[in-house]
Amino acid sequence: MCKEMREQINKIKNFGEFLNEDDKWKNTNFNHGDCDLYAVALHRLYNLPLYSVRNYYSNGDYEPNDEEYDLYGVDTEDAHIVVKLPNGNYLDGDGEMSEEQLIKLSVFSNDIGEIKLVPIDENEALSIFGGCDFEMSDKTDDINSIVRYIKKYKALK
Repeated sequence: MCKEMREQINKIKNFGEFLNEDDKWKNTNFNHGDCDLYAVALHRLYNLPLYSVRNYYSNGDYEPNDEEYDLYGVDTEDAHIVVKLPNGNYLDGDGEMSEEQLIKLSVFSNDIGEIKLVPIDENEALSIFGGCDFEMSDKTDDINSIVRYIKKYKALK
């Protein structure tokens, strides 16, 4: 096979992969990983505010009645990132749910203290579960791909 024909075949293969690239999200459960990417994609697509399901729990260093308890006696743990809909409910990869439903479904590894849904910005959403070791360019590519996936398969009505 001549070199030019092989190059044309490779271009067609790559183009086909490009066309179907967003379909890779079809079998992804965004509530067991990648909830941050899904929520940020919804945020960018529909301008919905981002929220984290956050557990405020005692770290054991101070007692609740200690003067400095609020400053030093409480740690936080995030379980999930979602967007808030105009009707007051929240949206994640499983669909729309109330605050109570969302809190009930959240799983934490620490003792349960006070669970709150707190507003966060995009930078916080992308750093909560990714720590310092993530590549923002990779996350940006994934978010853009998820935006296209949502438009194609899960557009809000």
